[in-house]
Amino acid sequence: MIQLHDLPEIRIENLPIPEDIEPDDSWPASLIEMAKHIGPYAALLIADKFGGLDVYVPGDPERSPAYAVIGADKTEILCKIYGRESLAVPVASEALRQARRRNVLRALQDRTISLTEAAYILRTSRRYLLKLLDDFGPVLAAAPA
Repeated sequence: MIQLHDLPEIRIENLPIPEDIEPDDSWPASLIEMAKHIGPYAALLIADKFGGLDVYVPGDPERSPAYAVIGADKTEILCKIYGRESLAVPVASEALRQARRRNVLRALQDRTISLTEAAYILRTSRRYLLKLLDDFGPVLAAAPA
């Protein structure tokens, strides 16, 4: 049995965003539109860093605050599309939470963490976590406790 002091000190908001993320129902329309231009991963990185802010997008990519977040190529596209405008970046908290949750579900499927550890990281019940796993993909035959 896992003891409380054995549980990982990981919170979902500190997990990385999976690079192979795809938009789903939790994504705001404006984020989906942005993802069409710069890709879903870069769009979520922008939402994670600047969500809730009106960010001025300059014409020059090197002067853009997005440059350090998504790199030169994606920032150049962002500047061509939204350049010299104030961009209202959606908060996208549900989209970010669901994207990061995928890392935990993958780790659980790969059996690198237990069901108890995953439930603790996601701050959810083991029962709900089993439902998430069922929705996510192949269900584990016998997940470790």
